[in-house]
Amino acid sequence: MNLTEQSKKLNNIEFHFPINNMEIRVLWFRIMNRNKQWRIQRHLHSTFEIHIVQSGDSKVILDNQTFIVKKGDCYITPPGNYHEQINGNEDTYTEYSMNVDLELINNSYSEEYELLNILSNTEVRVLHNSHELISLFEGSLNEAGNGYSGYNRIIINNITNMLIILSRRLSNYKLARMGIQKNTSTGHFSKMHSYIKDNVIKRISVKEVASYVFLSEKQASRVVQQSLGTSLKSLIDVKRNEKACEIIRNTSLQMKEISEYMDFTSPFVFSKFFKRMNDMTPLEYRIMSKNDNL
Repeated sequence: MNLTEQSKKLNNIEFHFPINNMEIRVLWFRIMNRNKQWRIQRHLHSTFEIHIVQSGDSKVILDNQTFIVKKGDCYITPPGNYHEQINGNEDTYTEYSMNVDLELINNSYSEEYELLNILSNTEVRVLHNSHELISLFEGSLNEAGNGYSGYNRIIINNITNMLIILSRRLSNYKLARMGIQKNTSTGHFSKMHSYIKDNVIKRISVKEVASYVFLSEKQASRVVQQSLGTSLKSLIDVKRNEKACEIIRNTSLQMKEISEYMDFTSPFVFSKFFKRMNDMTPLEYRIMSKNDNL
């Protein structure tokens, strides 16, 4: 079976699967061949589009930058990014392309939460020497073409590994741009995350968490921003909200008691915080939780 037939077969397989805290849906998974003069007009997607150059070269035009991609290069366009693509200097161009929709099952912190934030919030750039991605794509083509037992599971693993490789390479680039050493940043984030979890029932401030890891508030917030794409204050709020939801679901404590237990200044402040985080009051959440368990 030639590459064109393998590409058609791969693209016709429906891939929609969960990986822990994320739903992954592949919209297309195929080879794109172009010859001589060609152009893909300016467009955008509501999903992630991964481009891996198998041979040739092309020019990619975004609203804020233009770059050339060549054999072995890769770039990913997140949702909402306008881009245009035209021929380069070589007569033929072959690109491996995958378009995926990524959706978190819930917004609690997880590896998938971090992966999505990295893919969504890192600027579009060329990743050179993307041979691992080429190998995984070509492995998927072969599996689809052969159709041997277990091919679907192998391709799903390949898709997952491609997303992980992309997020790691983009994360390393982002850290380098910010002047942060990866191991140091990861260590700081891990310590801050653990401190927040251990003290979640207290009124934790950004200054308190930053002081725990001997960083300024600005430095600590930057570490969380590059890890999750959100602020340190938001991370604290998310963790306190998760704890509040857990208590409401699993105990019969009154809202005033929960407010006092979690160190809010008053039941009113607790209710206001909870509604901001969940679009419902604590009481409404308790009723909904009970109904869900019926």
